[in-house]
Parts: sequence; structure tokens; C-alpha cells
Amino acid sequence: VILLVSYLKISVSIAPIQLEFKMNMSHDRFEMTMERKLRTPQFWFLALLIHVLPSAVVATDDVTQGILKMVRTFDVSSETSDLNTTATKSCKFNGTVTFSHPISLRETDRFFSTGQLLFTGMKMVVDYINAFRCGIHIGENNYSISLITYGDESSESKTREVGNIIVKNSDVFLAGYSSKLTGQLAPIAEEYEKILVAPGSSLPSVFKNRDWVFGTLGTGNSHRKIPIAALAAKGAKSIAYVEEEGIDCGNLVDWATLYELNLTSSNYVGSSPTVDIFYPLAKKMSIENPDIMVTCVFELGCEQWIKAMRKANWSPKAQLLTVCVGSSNFQMSTGRDIDYMLGETMWHPNLAAKDAITGWSAAEFSELFYQTSFRDVTYQAVSGAAAVSILVQAIEKANSINNALLREQLASQYFLTMFGNITFDENGQSESPPVLLQYDISGKLKVVDPLKPDTLLYPMPSWGFQDCVKYGQCTAQSGECQPDGTCLCGSSQQFPLGVGVNATCKDKILEDMTYIGTSLLAVGIIFISLQVGMSVLAIVWTILLRKKTIVRASQPIFLIIIALGCVVISSSIIPMGIEAEYRYTKDVTNGLLTEKPNVAVEVADRACMAFPWLYGIGFTITFSALFAKLWRIRFIFSAATSFVRKKVEAKDVAVIMVIMLMVELVILLTWQIVAPLKWERNILVTDSYGFAIKSVGQCTSQSGRWFLLTLIILHILCLLYALYLSYVTRSIPSMFSESKWIAAAIISMLQILVLAIPIHLIVEENTKGTFFVRACVVFLQSATVTIFVFAPKMFVYYYGMENANQRGYSPTTGSESTLRRAKN
Repeated sequence: VILLVSYLKISVSIAPIQLEFKMNMSHDRFEMTMERKLRTPQFWFLALLIHVLPSAVVATDDVTQGILKMVRTFDVSSETSDLNTTATKSCKFNGTVTFSHPISLRETDRFFSTGQLLFTGMKMVVDYINAFRCGIHIGENNYSISLITYGDESSESKTREVGNIIVKNSDVFLAGYSSKLTGQLAPIAEEYEKILVAPGSSLPSVFKNRDWVFGTLGTGNSHRKIPIAALAAKGAKSIAYVEEEGIDCGNLVDWATLYELNLTSSNYVGSSPTVDIFYPLAKKMSIENPDIMVTCVFELGCEQWIKAMRKANWSPKAQLLTVCVGSSNFQMSTGRDIDYMLGETMWHPNLAAKDAITGWSAAEFSELFYQTSFRDVTYQAVSGAAAVSILVQAIEKANSINNALLREQLASQYFLTMFGNITFDENGQSESPPVLLQYDISGKLKVVDPLKPDTLLYPMPSWGFQDCVKYGQCTAQSGECQPDGTCLCGSSQQFPLGVGVNATCKDKILEDMTYIGTSLLAVGIIFISLQVGMSVLAIVWTILLRKKTIVRASQPIFLIIIALGCVVISSSIIPMGIEAEYRYTKDVTNGLLTEKPNVAVEVADRACMAFPWLYGIGFTITFSALFAKLWRIRFIFSAATSFVRKKVEAKDVAVIMVIMLMVELVILLTWQIVAPLKWERNILVTDSYGFAIKSVGQCTSQSGRWFLLTLIILHILCLLYALYLSYVTRSIPSMFSESKWIAAAIISMLQILVLAIPIHLIVEENTKGTFFVRACVVFLQSATVTIFVFAPKMFVYYYGMENANQRGYSPTTGSESTLRRAKN
């Protein structure tokens, strides 16, 4: 201070009601570096400048006696160092740009307190530009800012009087605080075509149809739009709200309609509502269960509403509070229940914004403002600072102080300020959205970027989950809290108990669910893989050699159908390996079954019926193809004995296959409708506490056995009749002994089916045994058919008569010429 005072030239003159202070300062005497960081000497120096730089209370010829006037400027003839660089640079001003504005200067003025916040923000930016930036840059010239402030006495008439006086000698206007006072300046600026930037007004009527008036505050009616749009983008589908007497939720209904949100209800309460008043509403909301709950209440009402939601044990996916978020009193009274709560404000120090003129971020401005004024920063102060910055940016972009050019810049350009990134709408008001705030999972207030969905915590978890995370023993025991507030234990040796605060894990005896096991499942996969491999090989071989006699004589289409049918049979092993737990969920507090269905059992239910469908359809496809081939041989032989030449094509025997398939489908469909198989798990052994120690799961149905028995009898009868046809046609000469190998395939299918029935009954209560027996039956049936049908043909084709005789293969009829034709 002594250093500064030694360079000050102070003159004091007394007028009837005026006191004038003038200061000339040469900044090139100070060698400092402006790092744009908090708590640096330069910031303390700037804070000091705010208090000692030239401020004058004067009366001039053009100002009426009794109007307080303050002039804040630098001597344009002085030199100043550029403190933005480490090296001192001489800087000269080529002139002055005048910013004039009214403000409440007397402590008795109605808007004095708020007006001084706005005024301090203006002064900080003006002093920075003059002291550290060499003023405004227009072309290659530097112009200092002269900030002329007039007392408006918080009066509309006085504001109008000041406006009419200063409009003639000001380059641009800055308005003071309040929409009513700004409304007195706006017509004057419009009449004289002078730019007016209003940092303290948000009323749309002030700006409507006025091309020369701009405001840095957005309209209050649009505030609800930002959070609702962000929540709708996150998947919210419904909304409800409650209004306390004396506060308005704004255009909430319009925004809900715009973003296609179902408005479940609108609710109203009197002033100062308590928990008892809010509780019935909270219970009502628990029934409606809207995704978004908007609470338009005063600060004390916020606390009472949250307690009511607690009492009702209900919470929405998003709770939007229009007033309370950010209040230290609210945070202290609510405690950790504040987590996930959403709110909005015009500005916050955590806002990701940086001013293009000063380089100050929102956080830096906040701390510098406190160092300057010893008051917490408010959005009014930041708005005032942003108004000055926007005017300077517009002047430098227009490279002129011509108001018409400035208007074009303000109406079309994008301005980076510590108040946010600002553009102006067609009404001249800032389009910069309000700041959306949210308390994170640790209770810290964070800024939510609506354009970055990841910054918004949605949905808000239940109270049980929050209590489990904050106060329960779940996480301490290596568990994980679940959405319903229970604990998912980290060890399979533990059992979850309790909800919320009481959520914990308790050691338990593991229940033997008698699952099939991975080793047996691997065996099933191997069986399926082998069969698919054989069928694919057979199909490819058939297609490649379809024009050869040995394949053409057996009708390739039937060979392919047999191979595909075997694949379908083997695929029935897949649903046999699908298991589940109990049909109903367990109570986490006692381990007993509840009446709440277990959705995972639906998959097991479908698998239960998938097995007979796959096996039955696969069996019918395979058998009908074999049966059709036998019928074809007999039909041709019967025609030959009657000396009638007949040609049997594939379509002639396809009718047989369709009929057999339809019969199978009717039985299976009736089974599916009348008595489908369902997954059931039965407890075999329990401990002394009633917890299951051993259980077994299987597919059951009250009448299912009759349908299964019907299918078994049908299959056995079909196989027996096929054997009868094989016996009847045993002496019929057929090329390459096809009837003999078809008979062998049918015999193997019958043997496996008959032997499997008693074995299956023996191991029915054993899960592993049942799976193994069924898997073996399925694989053996499909594999033996594939081998008996295709292996002999391949053997004959690749080895010929000579090699066939050496290996004991003797066709029923034919000769070496026949075998040669087989390869042709």
C-alpha cells in the first residue's frame, strides 16, 4: 500500500454535493507477471485496484444536480505494462471508450446490496482490461474503458432521468439491477439506437421488439426445460410435480408435453408444509411412481419432502428441487439423503466456462470476487462481469464502436464468458441455459452438462440401496449392494440378510442343487458335435456325388433329409442341459421361498418342452425318410411282379413323410397346450434353520407322462411296421443292398429306444444319470442311422468290388459292372 500511495497524485475538490478523486498511475513501474491463477500477487494487486483506482463522484454540466456520478478510468496518456507476459511491454492508449450505466449507489436504496454485487463484477473486468490488457483493441490501437456510473436510487423515474441525460455522451449502455429499472432504459436505447446490455433483467417484455437491447440472463420460464430435456434423453417417461403456495413451477406442463412425458398428477400444498402434510402425497406418488418428481417448494419444504419420501419408502428415478440445491443449510439439514438430488441455478463456480477477455474461469472469478469484496459470489456479480466482457468482445469483433456494427455482432456471434457461453435469441436474451446441479454419491455438488449424459446420475437408486452403500456392512464384507437394498455377497459361502442399513452377509451351508455338472455337459456337446460333423460330411458327400449312380439310385433328397433329421435329434441334447433354481425367489431374510416368481425359470420351462419337440420332430423326419425308402422298394417290386412298369419319384413318397409328421405335430401340440412340462425344484434335505441343503430340479407335468407314453408307443409301432416291411422286402434285389442297411438302422433305433426305457426309470431321480442316459440314447439313435445309411455307400464307392470282397462286403445283387456304374 505504501508503494502504491507513493505514486498516487490525489486531489480533492468540494462541490455542493460532489466529491472528486483523480488518480494517474504509470503501470510500467511494476514488474509483475499475470499468471491468471488464484492467490498470485497479481490477483491481490487487482483486488487492491478495485478499491483505489480512480473513482469520482462529480457533477458535470450535462448532469442534473443531485445525481451521484462515479467515473472509473485510466489516464489515456499514461503507459502501462502488459502483465499477461513475463516481459514488461510498454503500452499506450489511443483513446477512451465510454461505458455508462445506472446503479443503486446509496445504502438506503432498495437494490443497493444486489446492485453492488453487479457493480463489483463490472469494475473487476474493467480494471483488468485497463491494467493488464492494454484496454480494448480496435485495429492496431488501444482504448481504455471509462466506466461512468450514475446513481438511480432504485427508482424508475430517476433511472429514466439518468438515461435521457447520458445517452448522448456514452458509447454503449449497461443497465443496472432489476427488470423494472431496465425497462426504463430500454426505450431510450431503442430511440437513440444505442446498444444496451442488461445484466440484471430476465423479463421478456423488457427486450421484446427492441433490436438494440440485449440481456445476459435467460428467461425464467425456460429453466425447467433443461433438466426435463436431459432426463427425457436418459429414458424418463413420466413426471409429476408439487407446488407450495407462493412459488411457481413455470411452464412445466408445456415442457412435459414437448418431451412426451406422461404427467401423472399436479399437486399443491399450502405454505410451510410439514412431513405430515407431505406424507399422503408421498404415498400417492409411490402408487403413481413417476420417473421424475419436481418439487417447487421453498428451502424448508425441501427437507420436509425428503423426510416424507423416506417415511413412505419411495423415491423417484429423478428428484428435481427448484430452490434448495446448493444451499449449505439444506445440505446440513438433509445429510446424506441429499445424494442424487437435482437442482438448477443461473450460475455456479463449478461451471466449465472461461472468459475470452480475462481468461478467468468460473472458479477463478469466484475466488477473486471474494478476495475483492469479501462476499460470496452470486450470479448477479458474474452477469455484470460478463456484460462488460461481451461488449468488449463485440467491439473487437466489429473492429469498431459503431453501434449498428455492434448490434450485428451481438445478434449473431458466440461469446465466451465466465458466466457461460452466451448467444442471444431473437428477443435479445441470452440463450445460455441455466446450470444443472446434482449431488453425487459422496454428497458433493457437481455441475451436470446436459449435452454429456454421463455427467447426469440417473436413475436415482432406492433408499434401501443408498442406505446399504452408506451405512450397511455389505461392502465391508466384500459384498455388493443391490437395487432393492439387499446385499449380493462376494462369497458363495455367505447368505444375504437384511435390507438397507441392516444389509449384511452371513455364512451358510451351501445347498447341493444337484446340477448336471460341466463334465457331463461337455459330453453332451461332444455328442452334438460328432453328429453334426457326420451329418455335414454326409450331406456334402451326397451333394458332390448326386449324379453318381450309387447316390442317384438312393434318391439324394432322402439322403439329405435323413442327415438333417439326425441333426435335429442330436440337438435335443441342448435343452436337456438347461437348469434353473427354484420357481419362486427366496426371502433374503430367512432363505424361505416366497410367492414372487423367478423369471429365470421361464427359460427352463421352455427347455423342458423343447426336448420332446426336437427329439420327436427329428425322429419323425429320420424315420419317415427311411420308411419311405422301404415303401418305394416294395412298391416297385410289387409293380414288377405284375409286369407293370412304374416310376416312383420323390414327390410320390413325400406324402408318407408329411402324414407321419402331421401326426407327430398333433400329439406334440396337444401336449404343449394341455399339460406342458414345467421346471420344478424340490427340496430333499434342510438344516435346522429350514435352509435347503439339497434339492433336485426336473421337468414335470401332471398329465405329461401320458403324452410321453403315447409318443413312445407310436414310435415303437412305427419301427415294428418298418421292420415288417424290411422282412417282406428281404429277398428283393436292390442295388448296393440298401434295404438291408435300412433295416439295420431301424433295428438299432428300436433296440436303443426299448433298452432306454427301463434304464431311464432307474435313474429318474438322479439328475446326472438322467442326463447321461438321455444324451446317450439320442446320440446313439442319430449316429447309428447316419452310419448304416451312408457308410456302406461310401465304402462301395471308394473301395470297389475287389476291396469290398476282401473286407467281407457282398452286395445282394450286381456285379463288377454294377459297381462300375456306381462310380459313373
